[in-house]
Amino acid sequence: ELTFLYTSGMAAIYSAIDGCMKKGTGALVIGNTYVDTRKIFQKLPERFSFKPAIFLTNESEFDIPDMVSVVFMEIPTNPLLEVVDLKTLVNQAHKKGAVVIVDSTIATPCHFSPFDFDVDVIIHSTSKALSGKNDHIGGVLFVNPQNPELAKKILHFPFEMDDDERIVLSENLRSFPERIKKMAENAEKIVEYLMSNSSVAKVYYPTGLKHGNGHVVSFELINDSFETAEVFYDNCTIPIKGPSMGFEKTMLMPYSLITHYHDNNVTLAEMGLKRYLMRLSVGTEDQDAIIRDLASGFSAISAQ
Repeated sequence: ELTFLYTSGMAAIYSAIDGCMKKGTGALVIGNTYVDTRKIFQKLPERFSFKPAIFLTNESEFDIPDMVSVVFMEIPTNPLLEVVDLKTLVNQAHKKGAVVIVDSTIATPCHFSPFDFDVDVIIHSTSKALSGKNDHIGGVLFVNPQNPELAKKILHFPFEMDDDERIVLSENLRSFPERIKKMAENAEKIVEYLMSNSSVAKVYYPTGLKHGNGHVVSFELINDSFETAEVFYDNCTIPIKGPSMGFEKTMLMPYSLITHYHDNNVTLAEMGLKRYLMRLSVGTEDQDAIIRDLASGFSAISAQ
C-alpha cells in the first residue's frame, strides 16, 4: 500500500517528515511553506534528536549538506507561487541519500505530478482544491512506487481519515476535474487583469507547471501600507474573505497580515514577503464578476 489518507494535510506532512528523517540528521526546506509546516521543522529538533532545519529562500542555489536526510518544498511555494527546478534538486538530493517530499496542494494533481521527477513522497491537503466544497478536512500521502520500502517507515494508523470524511471526499472528487479546469482558466484571466492594473505593483503566479498554472494568485498593491490595504480590502466586494484556498468560490486574504501577524518586518523581508501582500484563491464564478469585485477595491485606491 502506497497511498495513505489522513485526518488532515498537516497530519500527512508530520508523518512524512517523522518517518523519513533519520535521527541525528536534519532537513532542508526550499522556499516558503505553509506556516504550520515551517513550525514542524522548527520544533522537531527541539524535542527529538534531529539537527536544526535549514531554510533556503534562494531557490536558484542548491547546496545539500551531508547531514540532510529530508528535502522538503511546496510546488508552487506559498504564497509567492515559485516553482523550483525539481529535476536538479531531486538529482542532487538522491546523490546525498536524502528523501524528497513535495507538498503539491496548490498545484493539484491536475497541473503537476512530482513523481515525473522521481520525488519520493507527494502530499496534498484534501481539504483544499481536491474537495473544493469547504465541507471536508483531510490529507493524502503518496509514496513513489519506485521506492516502496519508504512506506513502511511512515506512521499512518493513528491519523487515518475516518469513513465519513472519506465519503465526502469521494463525492467531491467527482467534480474536481471540471472544477479545477474552470478555476485555472479564471485565474489566468485575473492575472491578465492584475498585470495591467496601475494599482498593482507586482503579481505572483506560477510558471513551469505542466498543465496550466493553477488557481492561486498573489499580488502586491502599489503602496504596501496599512492605509492602502485597508481601503482596497474593505471596498473589494468579493463575498468571501478568509485564510484558505481551493474552495470553488473565490477567496481573498491579506496573506502576510494574517499568517505572519507576529513576525517583524525583518523576518518578512527574509521570506520575501510584503506586509500587505494579497492572496487570491480563484473560484468557478464568472470571470467578469470576479474582476468587477476586485475593481471595486482598486477604484477606491484610485479615489484616495
